[in-house]
Amino acid sequence: MIQERQRLPSGPVGLPVVGYSPFLGQHPHKAITKLGDKYGSVFTLQLGVNNVVVLNDWESVRDAFNKDAFLGKPLHSAFTVTTKAKSLADENGDVWRDQRRSALQVLRDLGFGKGSMEERIIDEISYLTKCIDETTGEPMDIHEVLIPSMSNNISHLVFGHRLDYNEPRRKIFDKLLDEASSRFSIIGMIAMSPVWFSKIFFKLGNIVNRSGFDAMVSIFESEISSHRKSLDTNNKRDYIDGYLAEMEVRQRKDPNTHFTRQRLL
Repeated sequence: MIQERQRLPSGPVGLPVVGYSPFLGQHPHKAITKLGDKYGSVFTLQLGVNNVVVLNDWESVRDAFNKDAFLGKPLHSAFTVTTKAKSLADENGDVWRDQRRSALQVLRDLGFGKGSMEERIIDEISYLTKCIDETTGEPMDIHEVLIPSMSNNISHLVFGHRLDYNEPRRKIFDKLLDEASSRFSIIGMIAMSPVWFSKIFFKLGNIVNRSGFDAMVSIFESEISSHRKSLDTNNKRDYIDGYLAEMEVRQRKDPNTHFTRQRLL
């Protein structure tokens, strides 16, 4: 830890095990901005047992993300400590670069960022406003319809179709999204802990809704199987179609390609 720190930019000294985390207070972003006044736009913080290099202004972030060295991801994260399966979420280096390039191309082909995507969003908003109108002015929990409305835009992009608000699969997605948003802060703290502690915590703690996660994977598996049966490489309907088409091309050239069904999941 000490030798690693000596190779990194200077920064404040923290405490053993917890690092500088206790001094960040309730508003870490403000504390980090203030540290930038003393240590500059690039400095090091020890968060838990990990040394973290902070990029504290736009220029530093832009310069860093233009360099391949910054494409790496932590070797141990909430994803890697709970499963041995490789996914796009924890890829690094050339594999990540190739997967990202392909994903962006598929999204562009589907109209991501263009007028056609805007039309889908407007269409989904019409379903949302209809649900609100049906309350006839009575108080309602907007959260119950806002979450499925937002995630349906993702469903349409990935699956090629929306899911009705009362659809059981829709409810599984929404529940997991709701749980994830409320637990991100906990996951962040655990990520600063030693790997052995993270593994124990994720396995024994109620951080990951395993049954819900497995149900979501099952839904994706079903969608992928359905897409494979009806796949037309000349008419890509959604992201799954685009990935499967690219996967077929890659596997014909190289049976050991990193474009696999597992990474699509």
